[in-house]
Amino acid sequence: MSQSPSLRRMIRKQFARFVRPLPIRPAYLTKSPSYIQFDLLENRTLLSGVTNPVDPPTYQETFNDNDASDFDQNAPADWSINNGEYVVNLSGGKGVGTSTIDFHGFLPQNFEMAADITSVQSSGDWHDGFLIFDYQGENDFKYAGFFTGKNEFVIGHYEGGWGDRLAEVDWDAEGRTIDMGTSYTLHLKVTGNEVELSVDGEAIASATYEDNTSLNGGALGMAAVNSVTKFDNFIIAEEVLAGRSFVPLFENFEDGRADDFVTGNGPLWTVENLGHTFVYESDSSNGKGMTTSVVDVYGTLSEKYIISVDMTQLAASNSWQDGFVIFDYQSDTDFKFAGSFAGQNQWVIGEVVGNIMIRRTEIDWDNSGRTINPEQSYHLDLLVSGNEVDLSVDGEIILETSFPEPLLNTGRSGLMTKNALTRFDNFEVKPMPMDPGGDLDSLYDIGLLTSGFQTQGSVGVDGYGHYDTEDVFRFVINQDSSVRLKMIGHNDSVSFTLFHDKSGDGIYDSNERVESNIVSGQETMVENVPAGEYFIRISSVYTTHDRDYSFDLSHTPIPGLAPDPGETIAEATDLGVLNSPQALYQIMGGSDISDIYRLDLQNHSQLTVNLSGHDEALSLKLYEDINQNGVLETAERLENWSSDSSLVMTEALSSGTYFVEVAPRWEYSNSLYNIEFSQNPLDIPVTDPGDNIATAVNLGILNSPLSASHVLGGSDEMEVYRFEITNDASVTVDIDGITEQVNFYLYQNSNSNTLLENFEDLEYLTPSSPTSIVTDLPKGVYYIVLTPRWDYSNTAFTLNLSQNPLTVSPVDPGNDMASARNLGVLNADKLIRDVIGGRDTQDLYRFEILADATVAIDLSGINEQVYFSLYHNSNGNSLLESFEDLERLSISSETSLIDDLPAGEYYILVEPRWDYSNTAYTLNLSQTPLSVTPTDPGDTIATAYDLGTLTSNLSASQVIGAGDPSDLFRFEILSDLDVTLNLTGLREHSTMELFADSNGNEILENSEGIQFRNSTQEISMTESLTAGVYFIRVARHNDDDSSAFSLDILATASSSAAPISDNIFSDEDLLELV
Repeated sequence: MSQSPSLRRMIRKQFARFVRPLPIRPAYLTKSPSYIQFDLLENRTLLSGVTNPVDPPTYQETFNDNDASDFDQNAPADWSINNGEYVVNLSGGKGVGTSTIDFHGFLPQNFEMAADITSVQSSGDWHDGFLIFDYQGENDFKYAGFFTGKNEFVIGHYEGGWGDRLAEVDWDAEGRTIDMGTSYTLHLKVTGNEVELSVDGEAIASATYEDNTSLNGGALGMAAVNSVTKFDNFIIAEEVLAGRSFVPLFENFEDGRADDFVTGNGPLWTVENLGHTFVYESDSSNGKGMTTSVVDVYGTLSEKYIISVDMTQLAASNSWQDGFVIFDYQSDTDFKFAGSFAGQNQWVIGEVVGNIMIRRTEIDWDNSGRTINPEQSYHLDLLVSGNEVDLSVDGEIILETSFPEPLLNTGRSGLMTKNALTRFDNFEVKPMPMDPGGDLDSLYDIGLLTSGFQTQGSVGVDGYGHYDTEDVFRFVINQDSSVRLKMIGHNDSVSFTLFHDKSGDGIYDSNERVESNIVSGQETMVENVPAGEYFIRISSVYTTHDRDYSFDLSHTPIPGLAPDPGETIAEATDLGVLNSPQALYQIMGGSDISDIYRLDLQNHSQLTVNLSGHDEALSLKLYEDINQNGVLETAERLENWSSDSSLVMTEALSSGTYFVEVAPRWEYSNSLYNIEFSQNPLDIPVTDPGDNIATAVNLGILNSPLSASHVLGGSDEMEVYRFEITNDASVTVDIDGITEQVNFYLYQNSNSNTLLENFEDLEYLTPSSPTSIVTDLPKGVYYIVLTPRWDYSNTAFTLNLSQNPLTVSPVDPGNDMASARNLGVLNADKLIRDVIGGRDTQDLYRFEILADATVAIDLSGINEQVYFSLYHNSNGNSLLESFEDLERLSISSETSLIDDLPAGEYYILVEPRWDYSNTAYTLNLSQTPLSVTPTDPGDTIATAYDLGTLTSNLSASQVIGAGDPSDLFRFEILSDLDVTLNLTGLREHSTMELFADSNGNEILENSEGIQFRNSTQEISMTESLTAGVYFIRVARHNDDDSSAFSLDILATASSSAAPISDNIFSDEDLLELV
């Protein structure tokens, strides 16, 4: 039973009084000799009569009678009829020419129209042609047609110009051309306010006129501009078949009829009832020869189409066994065929010329051991694409060939046998399933997506044996929209990927992916995306067999969106001065990779930006064009947040101009979003602190508390404040109100230049919350510097300064021997208070002890690390040198130093441990006299202190240290004795050595050493000595050692005295004796 009998019967009924009972195909009234010319019918009026019109009216004009009086021209002299064609000559730049017919309100909302249009070659002119509709005047009409020179098909609205185009299809992108001198049948379908343009049976473009609810209120007709153009076969009706895509035909004969088939040998073709089904049988056996039965499709047969049929070749006496599908049928002596000769076991494709069957290609199944069996049903698919033909049998491509003609779609389709009895069933003529290629050259271009688009297809190995692993579709949306892609994978997993051509290069790249899903059932992808060009790629997954798919693509414009912000400073949406909150609704993603908003703050303010309503991850960034180069750079970014949920950015900012950017967090992030801007002024002086000594805000003398507030960040990268203290003081600086991390510096310009340098910083902190700094400072001028800790640190702050005076010595100690503060003779305790730090990097004190003494020095009251050094100017010059320090300590808390010192002059040096160490301190000096030998021993034989003859115990007390590094003692024994030497009372590392001047040269040499010991505690040695003179030397072990000591010499009768010439020192000991 035919799937479209109502359409065919309606057409037959409409034209019954004008044509003989043949299948009517108005699209080819002038192209096939099988149809009578409409010139026989035409009266150039509504075919139903103008006096009593019906709905819908139908009109046809072929111009074969040289009359176009039904049409009104804007310039009649430019229009003429020549050889049955309606010609407009606008050569020489005459502008727009129109010719219209008015239905005076009888045109329905839904109608179709068509015409053959040819652009004529003419030098220096344009080349174009259009169907026009809803004509209100020569400067107000709708159009659909082509510009040959630009190779474009267009749909638009002419209002004095051609710029208002709703759809454009550029055949340059497809490698095709609109040729001058070639007749194109343009078909226009109007449905309400939607139009669809087809050309020669191919759907080209569609558009929606949003400002109209219908397009039937004006006249219809033809137009051109600055060109010479021919028009023919102009027709208007509810349904016009010329130029439109053909209506697929399917016939299974289940109604017992074959209405769509026409044969010149009627008795040879019958519909047979087999009980379980009906079939179409051809009986040309017994030498009846070749017989054909053909059908005509309604509309323009596609350049790519498929003819399918089930065929069974029966065995009969005096009969061949064959059967064929025929195509491009022009007559019984001019057509193409494809099928089999079962008796020869061959499949063939060929053509009939005259009465001869010419084979173009064949395959003999004898060569492959296969058989075409009589009584077996075979399913044949003939695939026609341009001039190329494939024959598929039961899903297997058997033969492929091509014909010299460029197209094979101008004739009829049907069936044929020759001297055979053959049955046919399920005959079908249909467009070849849309098979987009897998690359940009062969993709399917949906074009501008105005309404929904539906399609189905397959990837893998198709039912005809073709490999097709990927299909690509292209579409365009001209406004921000919610795109809905309903995807179905019918029999296996299929991958759907949506791309957005962000770069605008016409290529979809992996980084332009919007979303990807693997579908084995049904899924719906909904993406909010900006206007632009998109691609859908469908590919096979896991297996290679055929995978069917279908999808339904639609979009809904998103209302209420603000104008799209640009991606640069120059294109940014300008919010102006942000005095009151502002809210916007926008979309992000795809090629729209950045939305930038500009705003101005008149006062120092707390800016709040609220980003919400997004369902994919977005980034929110804050910038200031610090270098004023018109480009937002990474170094100028003040803040950067990202999330797939709501974001609230709050920043304290100085007055000025700022930029907020919304961007996708990931390349495939696409989302609507709401953004709201608001600000709260900060109670902060507008005057900006400078960023150097010369422009610093001068807070004055810190006699009473001082305060200052401001905003830090962005272009304001440094705030400098100056203050002064007139006395040494403990200064407190409170940093309040900060919300982000900052750098805090305290400087004293110690070298008095105009710069604050690294070595001049006294304090450095990086607080991120309110912080107090307490530091002891000498009187002077100081600077506080605040900078952002990071590029994006922006915060308000308040500084509160206060001071507590320190009780210090009235005279500041100098920093060299000449300017050292002289404490005098240390007869009684000395107490000194002072401050070190900043410009005052050294405090030097001098004191003197007249006799050997134990000196105690207490250092207290410090709150930062300092160096404490004790010197003795041993070489008597005017410098304190490193080898002259007796003590050098790095201390950060109260410390006591006790040293045994020989009588002499000493120096105490206090200095900061680090550049930023600033502290008050207290020195407390005291001394305890030591009981020592009244005469200080020398350090040579001539000056040695003589203890006398060892007849009983001998003893002595002394001090070694700075200025007196060693003491030498002499004693004598009259007989051999065992002598014990004890050195006690040591405070620091010391040595004791026993010598005998064995060679009598008055010099103690290493070779004359008898015994050597060193220790930080007691030293004891015992030696058996013969009668003679001996020397004991007590010395400090290191240059900075100083100690009192007691020396005791004890003697007992000797058991065996060693000769005094024996050298008992090791090489190491000898070196230490030198």
